[in-house]
Amino acid sequence: MVLVRNIRKHPYFDEGHWYNFVVRKEVEMPDGNFAWILVDEEGTQYTLASEYYIDYGINSGDLIQCKVDKINCTGKVYLEPAHPYYKEGRTYDFEVVSKAVLPDIYGDMRIFWTLRDIFGNEMHIPAPADFYRHNLPKTAHCIVLRIRKAQLQLKHVHEIKLINSLFPGNTFDFEVFETSHEHEGESYIILIGPDGSKHLLKQKHYNDYGFETGDHILCEVIGKNIDESLILEPDHPFYKTGLSYSFALAEDDDDLKDYQPSENEIIVKDIYQNLIILEKTESEKSGLFSNRVLRKVLMIRRGIPVLG
Repeated sequence: MVLVRNIRKHPYFDEGHWYNFVVRKEVEMPDGNFAWILVDEEGTQYTLASEYYIDYGINSGDLIQCKVDKINCTGKVYLEPAHPYYKEGRTYDFEVVSKAVLPDIYGDMRIFWTLRDIFGNEMHIPAPADFYRHNLPKTAHCIVLRIRKAQLQLKHVHEIKLINSLFPGNTFDFEVFETSHEHEGESYIILIGPDGSKHLLKQKHYNDYGFETGDHILCEVIGKNIDESLILEPDHPFYKTGLSYSFALAEDDDDLKDYQPSENEIIVKDIYQNLIILEKTESEKSGLFSNRVLRKVLMIRRGIPVLG
């Protein structure tokens, strides 16, 4: 069971956009760690963990730009301040420190390089296939895919490839290669695409789907992550996009003891007992509904129906 908000909203922030913040002061948090208090143009305060940004030279009174990295289902905003040197989407030369044979995200062994950034932080990237037979280079020309908690996510420019055969917005047949692959504390389902490429699904979103090794499943290509891996959504075993279904209210569910819906919200259960927070329709605000509501499935995301 999970509790999700049907549509994530924020009054004036959009994920991926940049905004100005004033650094008010640094404070000690209840857990003993330190954080900067940031204030936006509306006067709302946010916290930014200091430990990740020691090299950024942030001081009280500074005006800094932050990207809204994420807004979670409760409306909490996660900020990423602009890096003093690196910019996402641009390429830079990084010092190559060493190489080692390590398992990649799929468990396949391959050569990785250890790189060092301008602050001396080290990170690992898969060595480009063309360089396997060559001596270790002094530098690697990489694109900065993403910066999160001051850590650079890099990819060598020779490794930038587009999966031309799997276009977003289309549905393709995938084979389940492995149903429980562990990587960095997360369990994944490994899929094999029609072109032989490997792809990942987070297992926790699809525990109720009953996938088994060797199954052939239909997945819609929703888009691409910043590292060019595909974002896939398998066909739901029960719900179909565009059709309407009756959903039971969950107002008396024991799982709601830690969440009280507002007067304009209702909470319903899907077929797998996931709890979905919805905004009331105009008729529902007038009290014109019983213990069930009819809603159209607009799409499926992470195994949960998004309802209209």
